[in-house]
Amino acid sequence: MKQKSQENKAKKINLFSLISLALIPVLVIVMVIPWYRLFILRDDLLSTLFIRIISMAIAGVLMVVFGLIGIFKKRKHKGVYKGNWMGVIGLIIGVVSIAISSFVVIDYLVTIA
Repeated sequence: MKQKSQENKAKKINLFSLISLALIPVLVIVMVIPWYRLFILRDDLLSTLFIRIISMAIAGVLMVVFGLIGIFKKRKHKGVYKGNWMGVIGLIIGVVSIAISSFVVIDYLVTIA
């Protein structure tokens, strides 16, 4: 009888994985906002591109960090947390975001050199 009561324990949701997945709308909002209408910028094209690329990289780093913390937390406390898939999705999208932003920055630096 005790085994059934232990099996029916409600699992907690993994908060770090949830945060990693919740940063996806932030990433989309950063890419959609028309920055040239919000601020008076010296160079419209380069400044807005720079703001978008750096913001995308920062959001990607946060997604990777929270995704890794969520995955390690799930692995450390087996059977306590649910929602590991959210951390994996956040980790993958964060890595893609970092890769795209670093490619654009490196391409720009190579082009002007």
